[in-house]
Amino acid sequence: MTFDANGNLTNDGTNTYTWDRANRLLSVGSSAYAYDGSGSRIQQTVGANVTRYLLDIQPGLTQVLAATTGASTDHYIHSLRGIHAMKTNAGAWIWPTQDGLGSVRQELSDGLTVNGVRDYEPFLTPFDEHGSFTIPFAATGEVTDVTGQVVLRNRYLNPALGQFVSLDPFEGVRDRAMSLNGYSWVESNPVMNVDPRGLFPNINEIGTVYDYSCNCGWIDWNHVTKSDERVYTLLDDIEFAKSNQVLDPMSNVRWSIYFGVPLSFPVSWQEVTDTSAINRWLESGESNLFGKFATFPQDTFNRLSISDLAISIFMDANEQFEELQLAATNDFPGGLDINIPGLGNPREVLVSSYFSEEDLVSNLLGFYIALERWKNKASFLSTEQMKERVKELCHVLSINDSKQVFQQAYQNGALAERNWRQWHPRLRTLESNCGNKCPVNRSFPSEIDQVKMGRVLPNEQGSWWWIDNYEELIMWGIVGREFIPDIRQNVAVRSPFE
Repeated sequence: MTFDANGNLTNDGTNTYTWDRANRLLSVGSSAYAYDGSGSRIQQTVGANVTRYLLDIQPGLTQVLAATTGASTDHYIHSLRGIHAMKTNAGAWIWPTQDGLGSVRQELSDGLTVNGVRDYEPFLTPFDEHGSFTIPFAATGEVTDVTGQVVLRNRYLNPALGQFVSLDPFEGVRDRAMSLNGYSWVESNPVMNVDPRGLFPNINEIGTVYDYSCNCGWIDWNHVTKSDERVYTLLDDIEFAKSNQVLDPMSNVRWSIYFGVPLSFPVSWQEVTDTSAINRWLESGESNLFGKFATFPQDTFNRLSISDLAISIFMDANEQFEELQLAATNDFPGGLDINIPGLGNPREVLVSSYFSEEDLVSNLLGFYIALERWKNKASFLSTEQMKERVKELCHVLSINDSKQVFQQAYQNGALAERNWRQWHPRLRTLESNCGNKCPVNRSFPSEIDQVKMGRVLPNEQGSWWWIDNYEELIMWGIVGREFIPDIRQNVAVRSPFE
């Protein structure tokens, strides 16, 4: 087997793997993949067959609601335990039966006839299969594609190899040796555990997803990693716009860049013919919760640097996301007198997650990492190298010390305080046995704090602003690598239907 410099598998002895700069799998053998801005898989191409996925991104785990290949669409229903049923394009219902790990062991037709049965080896390779299966959900109740890989959202598991094909973004925990192997499936304990996110499997997320630091407060490494990936692309797109300016003095070119976590759309831009449907999509409150088009005139670069424009877009988008996340709680007015196993009261969960004290600061750390990587392309500075730099600057505590701080501050409550609308950390006073864990003088690192100083608020016809409707989008176009300015219309046009 061979791997690239980022730890991604490039050849397993049979198939060749290709990856993008965000470490997302682009192809395996003859299969190719496409993703939305949040990293969720929205398309798979096998030969001439293109399958597009409609996703539900509202729950904690993104779920496939429908899969369309050509004119055929299959629909899926999920329960709290996972996949519940499938309705085929022909209208037939398929019912899976699952074991304790959620793996699909049997498939029943609408008349309760058994279509197929199978077992699984510990590392999820199917065996002793009889009959046939229509439903694509298999091992641990997750989608298994034609390559045999299990799609676990953030990463792919290769059952034949018994491991993931890319590194876990979390480094692991020093006192749990098996967690230090970034490729292992559930720390090599597949009989008892599952990993639906494709990330570090740990009930107690202190020391894995979260760390406490003396100078940056609580850090959510999920926020850091996702911000790093999105910001690097944003910086590249803005740089592309600046380096491809139209030199006609009479032109008034506008550029538009999509930024955020987009709401998945059931068809590709190339196949859209009902423009009114896209218009409704772009104008819906739901789509604005996850992303918008930032627009700026060509002469913006006379006033703002690439990084200043990027931080302006980035900060405003994240603040809007948090505000609209709070507004989403209106879907449960007054709360709901119910509790969902493993989730709790839906309204309370939503409310507890808006403007958590670690959110904006962790986002800013991700921006800082992306900016440093982008400025140092020639030296191939990696995300992991920059994370170590951030840990030093923030003075991240050990796992045990972070847990002690958590217990002192929150006892058995939620990790974070709500309504922390600041881009600097909440450096709470550490008392009792935690008082000696940090130096007396604590402050947010200046080199991280200063990246937000160039922020400019959106202002229509100013340095930059947001596009909210489809008509404006078509008028001003979308920046892209295939972009060709049309000076005759005085606009920078790239049709999303090309």
